[in-house]
Amino acid sequence: MLCDGSDSCLSCSKLYLIYYNNIMEQFSKSELEEALISLQSTLSKCEKVIQNLPTHTLTIRRIKALKIAILLINEKLISYK
Repeated sequence: MLCDGSDSCLSCSKLYLIYYNNIMEQFSKSELEEALISLQSTLSKCEKVIQNLPTHTLTIRRIKALKIAILLINEKLISYK
């Protein structure tokens, strides 16, 4: 279900942001940097392997998930600077 812009949808978005911030606060800057390096490495490997797979739907989904995780970690790391 997509967001329809209603008050309940906006409330849900606010709750998500609070949850996200609480989760990210559990990790130190160095832990996030290490995780980022690992995720970037895994992403690179997935992108290389996908060309040789007969069926690659799962790998495409993994690549999208890795890109989202990398983006979120980068955003958090920017806030440390």
